Amino acid sequence: MHELENLRKKKLLQFVLLLLLDLIIIAGAVFAAINIYQSTKDSESAIQAFFCITVIFIFISSFFKNKIAKDFEKSVKVTCINNIIANILGSRGEIVWREATRVNPFVFIPKYERGEEVKESQLFSFNGYSEDDIFTGEYSASKVNITELILTVGKNTTVFQGSFITIQVDKEFQGHTIIGKNNYTITKGLEKLKLPVKEFAKKYDVYTNNFDEAGKILNSDLVNFLMEMKYATKIACYGNKVVAAIHVNKDMFKLGSLFKPVEDQKQFMKFTEDFNWVINIIDKLKELILIPAQNL
Repeated sequence: MHELENLRKKKLLQFVLLLLLDLIIIAGAVFAAINIYQSTKDSESAIQAFFCITVIFIFISSFFKNKIAKDFEKSVKVTCINNIIANILGSRGEIVWREATRVNPFVFIPKYERGEEVKESQLFSFNGYSEDDIFTGEYSASKVNITELILTVGKNTTVFQGSFITIQVDKEFQGHTIIGKNNYTITKGLEKLKLPVKEFAKKYDVYTNNFDEAGKILNSDLVNFLMEMKYATKIACYGNKVVAAIHVNKDMFKLGSLFKPVEDQKQFMKFTEDFNWVINIIDKLKELILIPAQNL
């Protein structure tokens, strides 16, 4: 912890120096704009000069400030996160964190080559795909994968931001069933199931290519659980997988703030709380989907 705190102070100093440099550049841009105006009496040219200098520099500066913060966060996670997860899970399983593979901004990689798991689930159509934290391993006798995702369509429409959870189960589903509002869902090959519970139908759509199996999946306990969910949720059951996409619309697993001492336990408690919440979701999905219950 002492070494991490020293690293935090070093990175924080770099961050502050960049902020000071921002102020110096902005002051210089103002001075340059005033000189241009005084010599040319052209206010438009002066304003353009000011914005060109400040926008270009602040864009570059923001990139490096973000990199400083991310590098420190990564250092904290590499050092601490797997020990925290091990303490949370105990003997129930072994899940490890890994950093998402960053796409080289100077190398073109077609977006359709990424996000195969999401495409397979049919939960979302998208053309922009970005990963953050990834957790993989085994929990409660099932292989699990938890990935923080941002999915987009077009230039700036966010389709999904949250935890994308994949659970491999013993059961082999005969069909493909999707539970969730039909927002960017791929429903090709699936038919909409008529829902007798009106309150549930207001909040969820169900699509399937196996109506009998969908009825068994959609038991009353699962319906009650989904109705109580705080965040918009989509579930897909197919093959030997149960997949859940929980749209929390924020970065959940932050750990290692540049602006808080490493000894500050609140950030570790928040991570523990968030990770436990996802683990409880996994427990509930396994219990409610795999244990036979009365059909709707």
